[in-house]
Formats: sequence, C-alpha cells, structure tokens
Amino acid sequence: MGKASDDSSTNTQQAAAATAFSGQIDTSDLISEDIFKLVGLESMNEAEKQRLYGQFEETIRNRVIARLFDKLTDEQAEEFAKFAQSKDSAGMTNFLQSINIDLQLMMAQEAIIYKSELLLLCKPFKAMQPAQA
Repeated sequence: MGKASDDSSTNTQQAAAATAFSGQIDTSDLISEDIFKLVGLESMNEAEKQRLYGQFEETIRNRVIARLFDKLTDEQAEEFAKFAQSKDSAGMTNFLQSINIDLQLMMAQEAIIYKSELLLLCKPFKAMQPAQA
C-alpha cells in the first residue's frame, strides 16, 4: 500500500474517531449497541446480518494485523510469524505481552473505530428513512 493510501486510511480513521468522540455520537451507544440498530437496519434478516458480521470481523482482524505489524521490528515480526504458523496461541499471547502489546485492547480499539466509520457512512441513509412511530 502506498504512502498516500496509508495517509488517506489514517485520516479517515482519525476523522471517524474524532466525530465519534466529539459528542455527535453517543459513545456508550457506539460501544454497546448493535451496529444494525445504530444505523436503523435492525429489521434486516438474520442471514444477511450474519454475513455482514463476518465481513466486519474480517475487516477488523485485517486492520489489527496491519497495526500489529507496524509496531513490530523485523525480528519481532519473524518471531511472531513462527507462533502464528504453528498456531501457538499461548506463544503468540506471551510473546506480545513480553513486548507490551495488548492485542485485546488493539482489537477493541479497531472495532470501535470501524463501527464509528460504518455509522458515519450510513448516517446520510438513516436520515432519508421515514421516522418510526
């Protein structure tokens, strides 16, 4: 990915996070509410919701992986890759803890950023929906 693309992605994430935490979005709702409820699509059929949840999870996982590898030195990345290839979850966890990386926190942060981006992207469409009685 090129530098301009990286900057654009970072700017989008920062803008979404800034909006989410500036009072335009209730942060407690952002954390606790289902994304489909937040964007007014709670009536979507369950099969479609599950398909989209899978895509959301994949996107968040990819963002976490990219962010993780940005933090690792080349040597650390090689060591981490060994644990990943052998599917040694405990080894990965211990390794990341030894270099002060909290993977659970990173995943939570990325999930909140992504959720706020989705909410902002859907906001114009939600505004076009008729008010519910």
